[in-house]
Amino acid sequence: MGLVILHTALEATKGETKFLKNRFYRHIDFGDGTHVINGEHFTDVEFKSLFEDAMAKVKRDWIELGLLKPNGSKISKTAFKELADVHEYGSGRKTLKVLYFRKTKDVIYGFYPDWITKSDSINQAYDWYLQTLNNNYRYLDNKDICFGNCGIPLAYGKLRIN
Repeated sequence: MGLVILHTALEATKGETKFLKNRFYRHIDFGDGTHVINGEHFTDVEFKSLFEDAMAKVKRDWIELGLLKPNGSKISKTAFKELADVHEYGSGRKTLKVLYFRKTKDVIYGFYPDWITKSDSINQAYDWYLQTLNNNYRYLDNKDICFGNCGIPLAYGKLRIN
């Protein structure tokens, strides 16, 4: 099981399900040319014409953002920390922190760590980054790491997608 993303059109419909661009969907490949995405069955030809592995898109975006070196290898924690635009929402000791990585408003990734110190937030986000690079889709699937293309939110919340 993995995650896929629509790569061709703004949306596609199969059965009762509408698939939207820039959103991650759970995928099961049965190995016999049959794929299931959000409960809808696709032939191998249909699947390959509409979807790609989510990590392929994430890695392309992360290279553009400097989160991966051009050869696809990881960056250091120091470089990760320098690239992070850390926003704190709320006041007092228990502020919510989000680490944003962006070059333009069209490609933004937000890491949403637990309610912890700024230093621990960076450490946790870097750990998620490393796990995601090792094809652990958990943080993308749980929306702990989010893609957005509508700018950074003014209030705490997940990034929006057009």
